[in-house]
Amino acid sequence: MDEQKYCKYCGAASSTSAAFCAKCGKTFTSAPTSPPAPPPSTSKGSAGYQTLYEPPPKPRRRFKKRYVLYGIVVLLALVIVAAAFSGSTQSTTDYSSYYNSYFSGTSVSVTPFYKTTSATGNDLYIGVVRNLSSPQSMPNTITFEFATSQAQAAQLYQSTVANATQNGFVTNQTDNGASLYPATPVAAWQGDSSLAYRGCGYYQDPSVGNAWVVETQYVAA
Repeated sequence: MDEQKYCKYCGAASSTSAAFCAKCGKTFTSAPTSPPAPPPSTSKGSAGYQTLYEPPPKPRRRFKKRYVLYGIVVLLALVIVAAAFSGSTQSTTDYSSYYNSYFSGTSVSVTPFYKTTSATGNDLYIGVVRNLSSPQSMPNTITFEFATSQAQAAQLYQSTVANATQNGFVTNQTDNGASLYPATPVAAWQGDSSLAYRGCGYYQDPSVGNAWVVETQYVAA
């Protein structure tokens, strides 16, 4: 079988020696040895010809500045709440000398008053005195806690009395110990047990900057 060449215009086969296409009459300028490549095949789907699907690029996640702002606001709120609930009345003023001088007339100091911090974060003064009028008197441990307000002072007073009665102290109905405090107490209580005496009261004392003071006393029998 003779070799054939194909017309580049119509694709008809002709002899290799032919100068013109037997079908369309076009002049052969070159003799292709293979039929022209068919168009790329496509598969027809329900919506027409399908092409290669390329998913859109994923959007880049941007760190939003507002999240930083929210974090700062929350942190500041926590700091403010912590300060509000700390209930602290700590100050740079030290009233230790005032309490030591107050008890110097009728009592002798066994342990001089000193300033510390209470469990609630308030200024607390602790000292131990003994009554000079009674040589055989037992040492009296006295504390003065500076409350944040009258409401807190009342709460501390009530919890102290409740704790004492739960531990066997019987309220002394004839004497509430009001005369034992530097200022007139809003409320005062004293109780006795077979082993000790306890007293408690709260008041506003102008001698210590009008602070609300919760005073407790404890004398072992």
